[in-house]
Amino acid sequence: MSRSALRMTGLLLPALAVVTLAMLYVGRALPVGLGELIFAASSGRSLEIYRMDVERRLMQAITDNDFTDFAPDWSPDGERIAFVSDRDGNREIYVMDALGRDVRRLTQHPDTDFAPVWSPDGRQIAFVSERYGLTELMLAGVESGRLTRLTRNDSLDISPAWSPDGTRLAFVSDRDQRWDANIYVMTLATGAVEILQATPGDDLGPAWSPDGRYLIYTSDFGNMAIFLANLETGRVVPLFSNNFTGFDTPAWSRDGRYITYSATSGNSQMSLFMVDVQCLLRNDTCPSTVHQVTGQAALMINPRWKP
Repeated sequence: MSRSALRMTGLLLPALAVVTLAMLYVGRALPVGLGELIFAASSGRSLEIYRMDVERRLMQAITDNDFTDFAPDWSPDGERIAFVSDRDGNREIYVMDALGRDVRRLTQHPDTDFAPVWSPDGRQIAFVSERYGLTELMLAGVESGRLTRLTRNDSLDISPAWSPDGTRLAFVSDRDQRWDANIYVMTLATGAVEILQATPGDDLGPAWSPDGRYLIYTSDFGNMAIFLANLETGRVVPLFSNNFTGFDTPAWSRDGRYITYSATSGNSQMSLFMVDVQCLLRNDTCPSTVHQVTGQAALMINPRWKP
């Protein structure tokens, strides 16, 4: 993947089609007790952020404007949502409450800021910025707005993901003189960075399991698939390939049992799906454990489970 394509992967901005999202999707019953998702989807005129009661498949737009709102992430207490918007002229990080009210701009810079993720203690938000030329990882104090630059190199660094204990960040980079993207892990106390595994393909969108034992990510090494890395043993295995879109980040459910992801159908429309990852770890084939969570839309990305 070229650097320009990798940059667009990080921005998560494919072309939008004009569609209207159905408020209720009727399909096979989902497991109980799943809670809520937030995600970004194309509405009648723009990309908006939606909140969804997963078990009942009821969803509602919590942003509604003519601008692009995407990449939402829950605060650890589930009371606030960080997201990206271009409502003030360029893409910046914003924070709002869980109902879409009290919107506050967190970053202010002429260059693009995107991919916000809350720290487990709720005090900081890691994000990606283009203010230093290529994309770099940064931290912003949620209340103070104080900025800290984490990476300084000539590489593209994108897709930060906090470890559950808040001591490390996984991210994607094309550093080490490679043209492909790989997953790296930074120890925040020291700034030390280690590569997870070097592969010939592009590895994208890391996400930690709630217990901190695993990282999932997508890779186009062979066919596009979701991979799982056991951080205790170092073993990396492909979980499954299901026409995965390749530009979105898979997400864990709060109990660590399910993975939610975005996928296309034959007509290029998109839906959110979830799969029982514990079944996949026990068995090579688990077709009955894949659930379609939403109806189809032109674009449906960035799913995140409420803590």
